[in-house]
Amino acid sequence: MAIYIPPSHNVSSREFLSGILDELDCAGCGKSYKHRSSLAHHLRFECGKAPQFFCPFCPFMSLYRGSLHKHLRRKHAAKASELRLFIKQGKLL
Repeated sequence: MAIYIPPSHNVSSREFLSGILDELDCAGCGKSYKHRSSLAHHLRFECGKAPQFFCPFCPFMSLYRGSLHKHLRRKHAAKASELRLFIKQGKLL
């Protein structure tokens, strides 16, 4: 699936550094981005997508595996180490 983002006006480094640039808005949700590549990533992986990663201990959900890992370390450190042990031993999955 190709995502087309219309090019904005040519940008000089002075404009970029001074913050004169207009922000790029997502038509789906209204979030703003400074870089076209960030908007393209948002459209491909975030906007309108359901969370793919779920905490096994609470209702927490995330679009990103890294966010789930951070959540497990911060909120369920003891339980997460037990879970890793079970996965390693093949008792879970």
